[in-house]
Amino acid sequence: MSSGNRLIKIGTIGKTHGLKGGLSLNLENHHDMNLSEGDILYLMGTNREEHKEVKIKEISYGNKVICFFSEITNPEDAKKLTNMSISRKREDFPEIEEDEVYITDLIGLEVMNQDQQKLGKVSSITSNGVQDILVIKSDTEEILIPFIEQFIININLDDKKIIVDSFEVIS
Repeated sequence: MSSGNRLIKIGTIGKTHGLKGGLSLNLENHHDMNLSEGDILYLMGTNREEHKEVKIKEISYGNKVICFFSEITNPEDAKKLTNMSISRKREDFPEIEEDEVYITDLIGLEVMNQDQQKLGKVSSITSNGVQDILVIKSDTEEILIPFIEQFIININLDDKKIIVDSFEVIS
């Protein structure tokens, strides 16, 4: 599967909503609130073998994200989807500005400081509630770097590298 076709987990299915098969979506971050009518999503059950392709019929954002899929028309069928993970093809993500990146594209990039010292690779991204945090793993340690301008000097997706400000590691 090419990198554009890879499936990116964007959330999970929550509880059913209403009598027409609506479902609440628990999206992993606010950047995923760009889903719209006609988008194709991929649902996966907990046994990882159960796949379902669905098309968004209607979606609304408010206190909860409520979604109706074309293939689901009643609460009984909707209930079967609860707790399934929601994924989207990377190629289906909307275009972004030149100076923006999708967090998922940072996974696997090599991280170096301004002195070209290799710190490790981005293994995952987490959040502290205020900002995203890059989890950098090397052979010997794990470093957490806030994904904010003060720390991130340059991101080069073509070279698969991130340059970060030199900083003192606090033990």
